[in-house]
Amino acid sequence: MNYMKNKYKSNILKKYNNLFNETIKKRGLDYYKENKVIYCQKIHNKYIAKVYGSYDNNYKVIIEFVGNTLNLSCTCPCEFNCKHEYATLLAVKNHEYQTVKLKKEINKYRETLYNEIQKIPAKELKEYFSKNLSNLVNFNKNDFEETFSKYLKGQSYNYYYNNLYNTIITNENYSLLIYKYKDDIINRLVGHNYRDAFNIIKAIINAFIDTDKINSIDVFKTIESLSSYQYLIVKEANFKLIQDIKSWYKYIKRNKYFNSPVLNIFVLKNYNK
Repeated sequence: MNYMKNKYKSNILKKYNNLFNETIKKRGLDYYKENKVIYCQKIHNKYIAKVYGSYDNNYKVIIEFVGNTLNLSCTCPCEFNCKHEYATLLAVKNHEYQTVKLKKEINKYRETLYNEIQKIPAKELKEYFSKNLSNLVNFNKNDFEETFSKYLKGQSYNYYYNNLYNTIITNENYSLLIYKYKDDIINRLVGHNYRDAFNIIKAIINAFIDTDKINSIDVFKTIESLSSYQYLIVKEANFKLIQDIKSWYKYIKRNKYFNSPVLNIFVLKNYNK
Protein backbone atom coordinates (compact mmCIF):
# COMPACT_ATOMS: atom_id res chain seq x y z
CA MET A 1 0.00 0.00 0.00
CA ASN A 2 2.83 2.43 0.83
CA TYR A 3 4.44 1.55 -2.51
CA MET A 4 1.31 2.54 -4.40
CA LYS A 5 1.08 5.72 -2.40
CA ASN A 6 4.67 6.67 -3.20
CA LYS A 7 4.27 5.70 -6.84
CA TYR A 8 1.17 7.88 -7.10
CA LYS A 9 3.07 10.83 -5.67
CA SER A 10 6.08 10.26 -7.91
CA ASN A 11 3.76 10.55 -10.93
CA ILE A 12 2.09 13.77 -9.77
CA LEU A 13 4.05 16.10 -12.04
CA LYS A 14 3.78 13.81 -15.04
CA LYS A 15 0.04 13.39 -14.57
CA TYR A 16 -0.75 17.08 -14.08
CA ASN A 17 2.07 18.55 -16.15
CA ASN A 18 -0.29 20.16 -18.64
CA LEU A 19 -1.80 22.37 -15.92
CA PHE A 20 1.26 24.64 -15.97
CA ASN A 21 3.06 26.43 -18.78
CA GLU A 22 6.84 26.08 -19.20
CA THR A 23 7.67 29.47 -17.68
CA ILE A 24 5.63 28.75 -14.57
CA LYS A 25 7.23 25.31 -14.18
CA LYS A 26 10.72 26.79 -14.41
CA ARG A 27 9.96 29.54 -11.90
CA GLY A 28 8.19 27.08 -9.60
CA LEU A 29 11.22 24.78 -9.70
CA ASP A 30 13.45 27.74 -8.78
CA TYR A 31 11.16 28.57 -5.86
CA TYR A 32 11.32 24.99 -4.65
CA LYS A 33 15.12 24.83 -4.90
CA GLU A 34 15.40 28.13 -3.05
CA ASN A 35 13.37 26.64 -0.15
CA LYS A 36 10.54 29.12 -0.58
CA VAL A 37 7.99 26.50 0.43
CA ILE A 38 8.05 27.52 4.08
CA TYR A 39 5.91 24.63 5.28
CA CYS A 40 3.58 22.02 3.84
CA GLN A 41 0.98 20.02 5.77
CA LYS A 42 -1.08 17.01 4.76
CA ILE A 43 -4.63 16.81 6.10
CA HIS A 44 -6.44 13.76 4.68
CA ASN A 45 -6.21 14.21 0.88
CA LYS A 46 -5.45 17.92 1.13
CA TYR A 47 -2.07 19.68 1.26
CA ILE A 48 -1.80 23.17 2.72
CA ALA A 49 1.38 25.15 2.21
CA LYS A 50 2.80 28.60 2.80
CA VAL A 51 5.10 29.83 0.03
CA TYR A 52 7.36 32.85 0.20
CA GLY A 53 6.62 35.17 -2.72
CA SER A 54 7.63 38.51 -4.18
CA TYR A 55 7.98 41.68 -2.10
CA ASP A 56 8.09 39.72 1.17
CA ASN A 57 4.57 38.35 0.67
CA ASN A 58 3.61 34.89 1.86
CA TYR A 59 0.92 32.99 -0.05
CA LYS A 60 -1.29 30.13 1.04
CA VAL A 61 -1.52 27.22 -1.38
CA ILE A 62 -4.12 24.45 -1.14
CA ILE A 63 -3.76 21.28 -3.20
CA GLU A 64 -6.50 18.69 -2.97
CA PHE A 65 -6.83 15.33 -4.71
CA VAL A 66 -10.44 14.35 -5.38
CA GLY A 67 -10.40 11.08 -7.31
CA ASN A 68 -8.45 11.78 -10.49
CA THR A 69 -9.02 15.52 -10.18
CA LEU A 70 -6.47 17.95 -8.78
CA ASN A 71 -7.87 21.13 -7.25
CA LEU A 72 -5.41 23.99 -6.89
CA SER A 73 -5.74 27.36 -5.20
CA CYS A 74 -3.33 30.10 -4.18
CA THR A 75 -3.88 33.46 -2.50
CA CYS A 76 -1.52 35.24 -4.88
CA PRO A 77 -3.07 37.59 -7.50
CA CYS A 78 -2.21 35.29 -10.41
CA GLU A 79 -5.33 34.31 -12.38
CA PHE A 80 -3.93 31.00 -13.65
CA ASN A 81 -2.03 28.07 -12.13
CA CYS A 82 1.02 29.67 -10.57
CA LYS A 83 4.63 29.05 -9.56
CA HIS A 84 3.67 28.79 -5.87
CA GLU A 85 1.36 25.89 -6.64
CA TYR A 86 3.99 24.17 -8.76
CA ALA A 87 6.63 24.58 -6.03
CA THR A 88 4.19 23.04 -3.56
CA LEU A 89 3.54 20.11 -5.91
CA LEU A 90 7.28 19.45 -5.93
CA ALA A 91 7.29 19.41 -2.13
CA VAL A 92 4.37 16.95 -2.13
CA LYS A 93 6.08 14.77 -4.76
CA ASN A 94 9.20 14.58 -2.60
CA HIS A 95 7.23 13.89 0.60
CA GLU A 96 8.36 17.15 2.19
CA TYR A 97 5.30 17.70 4.32
CA GLN A 98 4.03 17.08 7.83
CA THR A 99 0.97 14.90 8.31
CA VAL A 100 -1.45 16.71 10.61
CA LYS A 101 -4.36 15.24 12.52
CA LEU A 102 -7.05 17.76 13.35
CA LYS A 103 -9.54 17.66 16.18
CA LYS A 104 -13.18 16.95 15.43
CA GLU A 105 -14.90 20.08 14.18
CA ILE A 106 -17.52 21.24 16.69
CA ASN A 107 -20.33 23.38 15.34
CA LYS A 108 -21.63 26.31 17.31
CA TYR A 109 -24.45 25.28 19.61
CA ARG A 110 -27.71 26.99 18.69
CA GLU A 111 -31.07 26.81 20.38
CA THR A 112 -34.26 27.84 18.64
CA LEU A 113 -35.31 31.42 19.27
CA TYR A 114 -38.49 30.13 20.92
CA ASN A 115 -36.52 28.08 23.48
CA GLU A 116 -34.17 30.98 24.17
CA ILE A 117 -37.02 33.38 24.83
CA GLN A 118 -38.55 30.96 27.36
CA LYS A 119 -35.48 31.37 29.58
CA ILE A 120 -35.52 35.18 29.73
CA PRO A 121 -37.57 37.16 32.29
CA ALA A 122 -40.58 38.84 30.65
CA LYS A 123 -39.64 42.26 32.04
CA GLU A 124 -36.21 42.21 30.40
CA LEU A 125 -37.65 40.95 27.13
CA LYS A 126 -40.18 43.78 27.11
CA GLU A 127 -37.46 46.39 27.73
CA TYR A 128 -35.27 44.93 24.98
CA PHE A 129 -37.99 44.83 22.34
CA SER A 130 -39.26 48.29 23.34
CA LYS A 131 -35.82 49.75 22.65
CA ASN A 132 -35.41 47.80 19.42
CA LEU A 133 -38.97 48.09 18.13
CA SER A 134 -37.91 49.92 14.97
CA ASN A 135 -35.40 47.15 14.13
CA LEU A 136 -37.68 44.15 14.50
CA VAL A 137 -37.86 43.70 10.73
CA ASN A 138 -34.06 43.34 10.66
CA PHE A 139 -33.87 41.29 13.86
CA ASN A 140 -30.26 40.54 14.79
CA LYS A 141 -30.09 37.18 16.57
CA ASN A 142 -26.42 37.61 17.49
CA ASP A 143 -27.16 40.90 19.24
CA PHE A 144 -30.11 39.27 21.02
CA GLU A 145 -27.93 36.38 22.24
CA GLU A 146 -25.19 38.72 23.44
CA THR A 147 -27.71 40.83 25.36
CA PHE A 148 -29.19 37.82 27.15
CA SER A 149 -26.10 35.63 27.28
CA LYS A 150 -26.42 35.13 31.03
CA TYR A 151 -29.66 33.20 30.49
CA LEU A 152 -28.56 31.12 27.52
CA LYS A 153 -26.55 27.94 27.35
CA GLY A 154 -22.92 28.58 26.44
CA GLN A 155 -20.77 26.76 23.91
CA SER A 156 -18.98 23.58 25.00
CA TYR A 157 -15.34 23.41 26.08
CA ASN A 158 -14.59 21.33 22.97
CA TYR A 159 -16.12 24.00 20.73
CA TYR A 160 -13.48 26.50 21.91
CA TYR A 161 -10.59 24.04 22.28
CA ASN A 162 -11.02 22.13 18.99
CA ASN A 163 -11.57 25.19 16.82
CA LEU A 164 -8.56 27.02 18.26
CA TYR A 165 -6.37 23.90 18.13
CA ASN A 166 -7.20 23.33 14.45
CA THR A 167 -6.63 26.99 13.60
CA ILE A 168 -3.20 26.98 15.25
CA ILE A 169 -2.10 23.59 13.88
CA THR A 170 -2.91 24.63 10.30
CA ASN A 171 -0.91 27.86 10.73
CA GLU A 172 -3.95 30.09 10.31
CA ASN A 173 -4.17 33.51 11.94
CA TYR A 174 -5.96 32.84 15.22
CA SER A 175 -6.09 36.46 16.48
CA LEU A 176 -9.67 37.05 15.30
CA LEU A 177 -10.77 33.81 16.97
CA ILE A 178 -9.18 34.90 20.27
CA TYR A 179 -10.92 38.25 19.95
CA LYS A 180 -14.30 36.49 19.65
CA TYR A 181 -13.47 34.16 22.53
CA LYS A 182 -12.70 37.13 24.77
CA ASP A 183 -16.08 38.63 23.91
CA ASP A 184 -17.68 35.36 25.00
CA ILE A 185 -15.71 35.42 28.27
CA ILE A 186 -16.89 38.96 29.02
CA ASN A 187 -20.50 38.02 28.24
CA ARG A 188 -20.24 35.07 30.61
CA LEU A 189 -18.74 37.25 33.36
CA VAL A 190 -21.45 39.90 32.94
CA GLY A 191 -24.01 37.14 33.42
CA HIS A 192 -22.09 35.81 36.48
CA ASN A 193 -21.60 32.51 34.67
CA TYR A 194 -18.10 31.89 35.99
CA ARG A 195 -18.04 28.21 35.06
CA ASP A 196 -18.49 28.91 31.33
CA ALA A 197 -16.00 31.79 31.47
CA PHE A 198 -13.41 29.51 33.07
CA ASN A 199 -14.00 26.79 30.48
CA ILE A 200 -13.23 29.24 27.67
CA ILE A 201 -10.00 30.39 29.33
CA LYS A 202 -9.02 26.78 30.03
CA ALA A 203 -9.72 25.81 26.39
CA ILE A 204 -7.56 28.67 25.08
CA ILE A 205 -4.59 27.87 27.30
CA ASN A 206 -4.82 24.10 26.77
CA ALA A 207 -4.90 24.61 23.00
CA PHE A 208 -1.77 26.75 23.21
CA ILE A 209 -0.07 24.12 25.38
CA ASP A 210 -1.00 21.18 23.14
CA THR A 211 0.21 22.95 19.97
CA ASP A 212 3.53 24.00 21.58
CA LYS A 213 2.69 27.67 21.16
CA ILE A 214 2.57 28.47 24.85
CA ASN A 215 5.90 30.33 25.02
CA SER A 216 5.58 32.47 21.89
CA ILE A 217 5.44 36.23 22.39
CA ASP A 218 1.96 36.77 20.96
CA VAL A 219 0.57 33.97 23.13
CA PHE A 220 2.27 35.50 26.18
CA LYS A 221 0.33 38.71 25.56
CA THR A 222 -2.92 36.81 25.07
CA ILE A 223 -2.60 34.85 28.31
CA GLU A 224 -1.51 37.96 30.16
CA SER A 225 -4.77 39.62 29.07
CA LEU A 226 -6.74 36.59 30.32
CA SER A 227 -5.29 36.94 33.82
CA SER A 228 -7.67 39.73 34.83
CA TYR A 229 -10.66 37.61 33.78
CA GLN A 230 -9.30 34.60 35.65
CA TYR A 231 -8.70 36.73 38.73
CA LEU A 232 -12.37 37.76 38.78
CA ILE A 233 -13.47 34.14 38.30
CA VAL A 234 -11.32 32.94 41.21
CA LYS A 235 -12.59 35.81 43.36
CA GLU A 236 -16.27 35.10 42.69
CA ALA A 237 -16.38 31.34 42.04
CA ASN A 238 -18.16 28.90 44.32
CA PHE A 239 -16.34 26.14 46.19
CA LYS A 240 -16.83 23.49 43.47
CA LEU A 241 -15.45 25.72 40.72
CA ILE A 242 -12.48 26.71 42.88
CA GLN A 243 -11.65 23.03 43.35
CA ASP A 244 -11.86 22.44 39.59
CA ILE A 245 -9.57 25.39 38.92
CA LYS A 246 -7.04 24.08 41.45
CA SER A 247 -7.21 20.62 39.83
CA TRP A 248 -6.42 22.20 36.46
CA TYR A 249 -3.43 24.04 37.92
CA LYS A 250 -2.19 20.72 39.35
CA TYR A 251 -2.68 19.10 35.93
CA ILE A 252 -0.46 21.78 34.40
CA LYS A 253 2.26 21.12 36.98
CA ARG A 254 1.95 17.33 36.69
CA ASN A 255 2.43 17.38 32.95
CA LYS A 256 5.58 19.52 33.22
CA TYR A 257 4.03 22.50 31.52
CA PHE A 258 5.13 24.64 34.41
CA ASN A 259 8.48 25.39 32.78
CA SER A 260 6.55 27.98 30.80
CA PRO A 261 7.09 31.48 32.29
CA VAL A 262 3.71 32.71 31.08
CA LEU A 263 1.87 29.79 32.73
CA ASN A 264 3.88 30.27 35.90
CA ILE A 265 2.84 33.91 36.09
CA PHE A 266 -0.78 33.12 35.22
CA VAL A 267 -1.15 30.53 37.98
CA LEU A 268 0.72 32.54 40.64
CA LYS A 269 -1.42 35.61 39.96
CA ASN A 270 -4.68 33.68 40.26
CA TYR A 271 -4.11 30.81 42.66
CA ASN A 272 -6.57 31.03 45.52
CA LYS A 273 -4.79 29.80 48.64
